[in-house]
Amino acid sequence: MTDAARAYLLNNGWSDSTLDVWLRAKGRCEYCGKNLQAHSDDYFYGYNIDHVVSASLEGASEFNNCALACRSCNLIKRNVDFRSPGETPSRSELIKRASDYIHRKRKRNEERLLEHMPYLKALGLFGP
Repeated sequence: MTDAARAYLLNNGWSDSTLDVWLRAKGRCEYCGKNLQAHSDDYFYGYNIDHVVSASLEGASEFNNCALACRSCNLIKRNVDFRSPGETPSRSELIKRASDYIHRKRKRNEERLLEHMPYLKALGLFGP
């Protein structure tokens, strides 16, 4: 990134740390790969800077413990601890574990929605 481009973004609301996380992630959710630059709602409102090891689990607010996450991945992941007691996995391993967890939760949610669909339709939701 050129110095002028970085200066422009910093002068228009970006912080150094947020910009660095976005650059590392190339503008994609680090858990599901969603392009957060494809739609203005995602670019401005649809992402979070997530703690890979949640702050509630004493995860540090430092670059290596931050990940660019779409809002839905961040909500699904919450503060689940992907470490085993006494283990110190790499950042990439923690991202992979979180990504796998999020994928499983999404699949289960899709199954549950299909189970609920006849009842939702009976109540007039999801079309005629």
